[in-house]
Amino acid sequence: MSAHVGHAPPEIDPASIRSVIATDCGSTTTKAILIERNDAGEYRLTCRGEAPTTVEAPVEDVTRGVVNAVREIQELRGRRFLRDEATGEEELLIAKPQVGDDGVDVYISTSSAGGGLQMMVTGVVKKMTAESAARAALGAGAIVMDAIATNDKRLPHEKIERIRQLRPDMILMAGGTDGGTEKHVVAVAELLRAAQPRPRLGNAFNLPIIYAGNPAVQPEVERLLGEKAALQFVANVRPTLEVENLAPARDAIHDVFMEHVMQQAPGYAKLMAWADAPIMPTPGAMGLIIQELARRDDVDVVGVDIGGATTDVFSVFGGVFNRTVSANLGMSYSVSNVLAEAGIAQIQRWVPFDLEEHELRDRIGNKMIRPTTIPQTLDELKIEQAISREALRLSFVQHKQFAVKLRGGQGGGGIGGAFEGGEGDTLVDMMALDLLVGSGGVLSHAPRRAQSMMMMIDAFAVEGVTELAVDSIFMMPHLGVLSTIHPAAATEVFEKDCLVRLGTCVAPVGGKRGVVLEVELTLPGGARRLSLSVGDLELVALGEGEVAQAVMTPARGVDVGAGPGEPLTRTLRGGQVGLVFDARGRRPLPVPTERTARSPPPSAGATRWACTRADPRPAASSGHDHRAAGGPTRCALGSLVYCRERSMGDAYTPGLTVTRSTTVRKLRRLPLTGTVTVERGARVAAGEVVARTELPGKVTMQNLANLLGVAPDELAGTLAVPVGGALTAGQVLARSASLFGLLKTKVTSPIAGTLESVSAVTGMAVLREPPIPVEVRAYIDGTVVEVLPDEGVVIEAEAALVQGIFGLAGERQAPLVVVASAPDVVLDAGDLTEAHRGKVVVGGARTTLAALRRAIDLEVAAIVCGGFAYQDVKELLGYDVGVAITGNEALATTLVVTEGFGDIAMARATYELLASLAGKTASVNGATQIRAGVIRPEVVVTDAGPADAVDEAVAGFAVGAPVRGIRAPYFGRIGRVTAMPHQLQVMPSETKVRVCEVDFAGEIVVLPRANVEVIER
Repeated sequence: MSAHVGHAPPEIDPASIRSVIATDCGSTTTKAILIERNDAGEYRLTCRGEAPTTVEAPVEDVTRGVVNAVREIQELRGRRFLRDEATGEEELLIAKPQVGDDGVDVYISTSSAGGGLQMMVTGVVKKMTAESAARAALGAGAIVMDAIATNDKRLPHEKIERIRQLRPDMILMAGGTDGGTEKHVVAVAELLRAAQPRPRLGNAFNLPIIYAGNPAVQPEVERLLGEKAALQFVANVRPTLEVENLAPARDAIHDVFMEHVMQQAPGYAKLMAWADAPIMPTPGAMGLIIQELARRDDVDVVGVDIGGATTDVFSVFGGVFNRTVSANLGMSYSVSNVLAEAGIAQIQRWVPFDLEEHELRDRIGNKMIRPTTIPQTLDELKIEQAISREALRLSFVQHKQFAVKLRGGQGGGGIGGAFEGGEGDTLVDMMALDLLVGSGGVLSHAPRRAQSMMMMIDAFAVEGVTELAVDSIFMMPHLGVLSTIHPAAATEVFEKDCLVRLGTCVAPVGGKRGVVLEVELTLPGGARRLSLSVGDLELVALGEGEVAQAVMTPARGVDVGAGPGEPLTRTLRGGQVGLVFDARGRRPLPVPTERTARSPPPSAGATRWACTRADPRPAASSGHDHRAAGGPTRCALGSLVYCRERSMGDAYTPGLTVTRSTTVRKLRRLPLTGTVTVERGARVAAGEVVARTELPGKVTMQNLANLLGVAPDELAGTLAVPVGGALTAGQVLARSASLFGLLKTKVTSPIAGTLESVSAVTGMAVLREPPIPVEVRAYIDGTVVEVLPDEGVVIEAEAALVQGIFGLAGERQAPLVVVASAPDVVLDAGDLTEAHRGKVVVGGARTTLAALRRAIDLEVAAIVCGGFAYQDVKELLGYDVGVAITGNEALATTLVVTEGFGDIAMARATYELLASLAGKTASVNGATQIRAGVIRPEVVVTDAGPADAVDEAVAGFAVGAPVRGIRAPYFGRIGRVTAMPHQLQVMPSETKVRVCEVDFAGEIVVLPRANVEVIER
């Protein structure tokens, strides 16, 4: 598989490569694969390992996760791939080159850890240059956080606040064709200058900005931004209306990503030194494979990678490549945002059993706050696969809206039409789609391959004749970067070990009743006829490597690929599932909405899938096996063909700390550089200011040239206040005269502040309000143990610590008072009185919405409780918390939930510890961030008294350790680990996982290790 970007370093001879280790450092998991050349000269996948990604505290070194994943390969393969770590942390721990059976010839990696590459783009016209800039960023593997354009209908101050708020890794600035508009491009540059954006990583560094717009404006951009940013110029992404030139910008993004962004991430400088090729963003590497697959086989392809936080969609239609990323549509961190975007009804329609709306919401919310858990029961699996259908569907809708023909060129309506925001024509033609490829955990690791196939058929609503496949174990990104070093090896592994052919779907479009398609099949075992009526869903056995000749005759007005009513003769390829004939119609795909229709046994009109296959292959490789079910079956939608288990790697969820005594270290940091007011070694109180700074004041922009009726280059002579001068509200800012001085015009300042700049190009004046003072307080009583010059301090104290799992609102300090009489008692509005004003109230089990509203009315400082309904979060805030990043809610009362969403009692140990601290002052913070810089809500008490005795023998995740169940059906139950079997076991969901045995008050149950958390004391 040849690559169109990248090249092999000159010292690497592809013919000499015997073995390759490739890693992908994901946001939660680092995946490693070993590829070896066998005796027949073939390159094959031989082993795979996984380990938690280690960019967060306490490790904060991505190479540790890499080493742990490679160590698992080393143990499984029985070969040595790691050097002795005693040689030092900075030494190359991956042994290279291969000597005998030890070591590896090449090490390569991709990465999306720490949230991946996050960018903003700018342009003049939203549907033209800004869209081209977005395509360049997406093609380089970035998440596009926002696109700023002169016609995006936001006011200048709104754009400025948005730029300041997001703190991207870099900005790609486009605008203007070669020789085109200059004024509008300068206007965008002035916005960036006014915003003074800071990078996400590294407060002391200037934000990288890549300029890929009209080259004539480069000198003015340099003048405005040269001292404010790390500025780089490349060729225009849109040199003419009819042409895009994305490659120079994409290459520059990758270089900046390597040189600026990854250098700031923990351990990446070391990882880059290890790798034999530039580290690529994971989506960029997968894009290489999708493009090459389309080019090599001359097919139209759609690929999707559904992850925990994002869903990437790739397409190639007519040779044109597009990639979009739905930044908050995923299956773990962003699972609640799928609910927010799709709505509960859209998810519930795919759930084939009765489940109350509030319970479904709680389960989705609990997956968001404990994202690494996995379905243990079949019902839990069906819920996740229902959510995945909506995540995939929404992501594809966004992709189709973005993957359009160039706007502004011939037939595009001209620049005027572009300013009007015309939608353009999507390049995505589902009837022309040849191949749909799925990747990501929910698709690659589905217990049965038929589940993966149905999720994609349902979500993408495929039309005509489409082949479907999945990435066997999520290795497409690994192979994408391998293709830059050894294209042939990447091709061989892709075809033989990566791409799993599921089969072909035939989906006629049109028809409202009766028979819509007649099919004559010539199969390896003989001929077969099918007659499909509206609503039918039929499966025909056709294995991998097998083909069938099909003559398909649609009813009048029905299209199967040749046009309405036109017959079609095609060769259909089989796979691990077979041939699927789907006559459910399209746009939108109809699904039974009544629960009785969705629940087995199917009603007379329910959609059905006839399963007629008994797969002779052994369980280790079978994709479909009904022998245990006694042969052919008919399945209701949602209960479709649950086949062979797929193995999942080892997983472990770190527990929440609940302890009377631990060393608490708090980083108190300014949002930008300022003054630290205390010294190292100083004792500080919780309310004491330890650092202060001033945020730039809000900006108001006025077009003085238009208001005065003068040319921009004449403004200097009209100013009544010099640039840099102070302003008062109502003060004359500038004045002009016309008609021999008889008509006078003046402009007054709407604000008090400073006249920051006046542009002789755009005529815009930037007025900035006075700076906003910001003070950072100590938050806890303790000692300053570290000073970060100009940024902040680290404060340390011995304290009691209770970590929660979810919270709302920010920091409070107040005395603790226990209201609930037991950990399983619900806290309701009637339990709160005037005596609780200004206190931290400890509840027991769930706190009702009425109780929290009563607490807000009483100005209760905080409520700490076991559970809270996820529906009530929406009722309280007015919106769904789609991603668990909280802490800035404008609530008078902070909320800390210790267990999760729903009716759940507080853990007894947590309740008893908090009860013992009654009357003491607690520091409470509801801020929560589950991904990329984990923050847990907490209660900290610094004068808690002596620590309780701790059983050191059961510290950590081991036999005897106290644990909490964190996934249905044992959610919230407390027990102790009684055994930790080494072998993988199959759960009722048919997922194959590592497990532990837990004693829940005399009931011994087997749980996935990912579904328990250690109660750390």
